[in-house]
Amino acid sequence: MSSSLTAQAEKKLQAPPWFWWAAWVCVLSGIIVMGFLIIYQIDERLSLYDQILELRVQQDDALEELESLKIERGSERSYERVVDIAVNELQMQFPNKVEVTGSETIE
Repeated sequence: MSSSLTAQAEKKLQAPPWFWWAAWVCVLSGIIVMGFLIIYQIDERLSLYDQILELRVQQDDALEELESLKIERGSERSYERVVDIAVNELQMQFPNKVEVTGSETIE
């Protein structure tokens, strides 16, 4: 009687073959889906990295333009300063209209 109880217990513990096939299909499907998700994430990260590099190039270009504009603004201010000193401190007068004669050449 004890042998028949253990035989029944063993039969109850064993799963049918279709269950194992279904389990393997689920595991393999999960692995494949995870692989595709990882590939998608890698592609997304690479596109973000490319965008960051493009933005850095744009930032460098903008900084170069800013530096040139600062230099230009500084030269304009220095010219204005020279004109202010000439007019206010040295009492210089600048002509309103300049005419070019035929013998003079302007380069």
